[in-house]
Amino acid sequence: MSTSLQFALRWLSYPLVFGGSAAFMVRALYAGVPYWPSTPLVAAVGLLAVAALERIQPFRQGWLEDHQDTLTDLVHMLVNLSVIQFTAENLARLGDAVPASVRVFPVESPLWLQLLLVAAVLDLSLYAMHRISHHVPWLWRFHMIHHSAERLYWMNGERRHPLHAALMAGPGLVVLFAFGAPSAVVATWFGILTAHLAFQHSNLDYRVGWVAVCARGRQDSSLAPQARLRRCPGELRRISDGVGSAIWDVLRQYRKAGRRQCRLA
Repeated sequence: MSTSLQFALRWLSYPLVFGGSAAFMVRALYAGVPYWPSTPLVAAVGLLAVAALERIQPFRQGWLEDHQDTLTDLVHMLVNLSVIQFTAENLARLGDAVPASVRVFPVESPLWLQLLLVAAVLDLSLYAMHRISHHVPWLWRFHMIHHSAERLYWMNGERRHPLHAALMAGPGLVVLFAFGAPSAVVATWFGILTAHLAFQHSNLDYRVGWVAVCARGRQDSSLAPQARLRRCPGELRRISDGVGSAIWDVLRQYRKAGRRQCRLA
């Protein structure tokens, strides 16, 4: 493969595949296109694109080989994606049922702002429960399945116990449903997150540039390099608790830095 093509794949894979998928989903949201089947189909295309790109430009050649884990990861992926689809298509309608007189969610705001609010609430829920799961023994028993993988590739981002996945997203979903978040907005974010997670755990040699710099740097962002560092033997284990993004890690580090400065003063 030519150097120029390697460079293009390394820098354009994420913006084109993830960015294109997310842009289509957001456009469908604005156009009032129903979640099913458009958003799941676009997410599936994104997943398959990552799978194909891994074969062309892998991060580690050995991770392309079956480690007697493909069937396990396939079952986990199908089960967890089914749970996501059920949540997005059915449970999310609980937010629509909240009477306008008691609705707290700003449904009159621009859709892009509503989407950011949904993303922030769910991402904080995933972050908090992920962090807690590393400290509470009974939660760790569920979560350790996710950390049992011997390699990273497009499919094992969904290697997680479905009950633990529900526990991680549960607090955020309860808040959103209680506040009356529109189901279409919640469902769109689930679609975007699905495409993102395929990259986060991929065996694709790619870079995200300034996107990761905004999230604490390339190897400390909530993307594939960070996930690889969590799992590679002999390397750092947990450098981020972020699932969708690393923004909460950033805020926590700023808070720690502030406390250290106070103690020094």
